[in-house]
Amino acid sequence: AAMLIGYIEEEIQRINSLIEDFLSFAKPAKPSFRIIDANQMLNGCLDRFGRLKTAEHMEFRRAIPEESCLSYLDPDLFRRAIDNILKNAMEATQGRGVINIDASSTDETWRLEISDDGDGISEHVMDKIFDPFFTTRSKGTGLGLAYTAQVISAHRGKITAANKPTGGAVFCIEIPREPAMGE
Repeated sequence: AAMLIGYIEEEIQRINSLIEDFLSFAKPAKPSFRIIDANQMLNGCLDRFGRLKTAEHMEFRRAIPEESCLSYLDPDLFRRAIDNILKNAMEATQGRGVINIDASSTDETWRLEISDDGDGISEHVMDKIFDPFFTTRSKGTGLGLAYTAQVISAHRGKITAANKPTGGAVFCIEIPREPAMGE
């Protein structure tokens, strides 16, 4: 009976997170933008992610500038967007890989590159990975990257995915640092 209860609890968890994913995607929060140091936000995000039990065998290699990069963004939404990419990278490496995080900026743009040393993204699904409900995993909802893309576009940014020549996937995000006119 205990095994059955464990199984039921696990399924409830799964359905719960499915519903949460679905709701946050279907009814996106309107970003509440403020002036934030994007590099500091990213570091905080990585610190938190690195403390997860599931990430204990991961290696995070950061190349994040010391100096601050004041940007106009919604830190909570952005954090969740980045978490989704990190989660994917972790799954791609079975929780035992290396994730490289590189941030840089110009006066206009903050740029973030997250890459892993997993198997990469197969060519025939490359153009579908940001589509809602598209997933290659049996337990995936297919909403993580769709949500991320939604957040990035709410920030008037762009996100692209590619494979590294050396293997593994790389996600590149660019967002403008200034508010849009009329915001």
